[in-house]
Amino acid sequence: MNEEKDCTDDLMDCVTECDTEDKECKDACVDEYQECVIPEEPKPELKVNKDEIKKIVKEYKKIKKYRKSNLFKIKQLDDE
Repeated sequence: MNEEKDCTDDLMDCVTECDTEDKECKDACVDEYQECVIPEEPKPELKVNKDEIKKIVKEYKKIKKYRKSNLFKIKQLDDE
């Protein structure tokens, strides 16, 4: 069995030891730690209530419609 190793810290140490403008050093670090596996964070499972989304969308559309109305424009002019 091929054992995957996580050497993210080693790679970061190697890169930080390089000068900021030394591209060859950074490339050498990347080549050296090419076989490293960078662990991925697990994606959270989301539970979405579709009824709540429908309510929010309905409310959003209502507000958007109001903002396009003449009443809203008149109110804006009065506030200025």
